[in-house]
Amino acid sequence: MNRKMNKALIPALVCAAVLGAGSALAGPILIGHPGIPDNALSQGEVQKVFLGKTGNWSDGSRVVLSMLGKGDLSDGFFKTYVKKSSKQFTTFWKKAVFSGTGEMPTEFATEAELVAYVASTPGAVGYVDEATAHDGVQVIAIQ
Repeated sequence: MNRKMNKALIPALVCAAVLGAGSALAGPILIGHPGIPDNALSQGEVQKVFLGKTGNWSDGSRVVLSMLGKGDLSDGFFKTYVKKSSKQFTTFWKKAVFSGTGEMPTEFATEAELVAYVASTPGAVGYVDEATAHDGVQVIAIQ
């Protein structure tokens, strides 16, 4: 390649790298059924909800957990907000099911399926990438 071509190509590559990095930096957001009265939770409250220590919303309605299958989004969500790896989280719930003290969260293969479930299931809560379409659900702020 000649120098002129290199000079023109470098800014284009930098721009592409920056735009690509922006989408890679998207993170998980907490979503809930539109009827959930709680529109914000602390990180500690999120942890309690996902570990079954808080089974009801502030109006007394039942919390219904949903989650995505394996992947970077789940790994990041559980590590950041539940303080467990995805494997530890699944093991925690399997033990609860085995001992009769809990019900495994409903697991979905795609974010679109999870969003549809949360939108149509009273009390449901889950997480998706902030860049994912999430019409029909409310975003629950994590403070």
